[in-house]
Amino acid sequence: MEKKSAAGFMKHELPLWLFTLTGAYIITGLLLFLLAFLVYQFHLGEKVVDIAIIIVYILANFLAGIFIGKKKKVKRYLAGLGIGVGYFVLLVAVSLICNHGFQDFAGNFFTTLAICAGAGTIGGMLS
Repeated sequence: MEKKSAAGFMKHELPLWLFTLTGAYIITGLLLFLLAFLVYQFHLGEKVVDIAIIIVYILANFLAGIFIGKKKKVKRYLAGLGIGVGYFVLLVAVSLICNHGFQDFAGNFFTTLAICAGAGTIGGMLS
């Protein structure tokens, strides 16, 4: 078994991970834009919007898991898990920057982590 160096990771793996995360966030942005349009048109309630946001997280991470799993070909479930956790970490970072703290995010922290990681893992397994 060959050991990979940090330079090898930076050269070969990092661009794939960044590309996949970028794609996941583009999908998220498009779906949230569609959700905003639907809220505007149909005056959807808060519960419906909350469920739709969860579905957006699931779809984005599932598709990212499928993509990275197809590219990696080995340990696809771990790649899917990694992409789900990476998505979540970036989500938390953006939330901290925008909200200046965890006040809106703290109650759903572990649930959102489980949703992102689980959807990415399932996507990686099914790739």
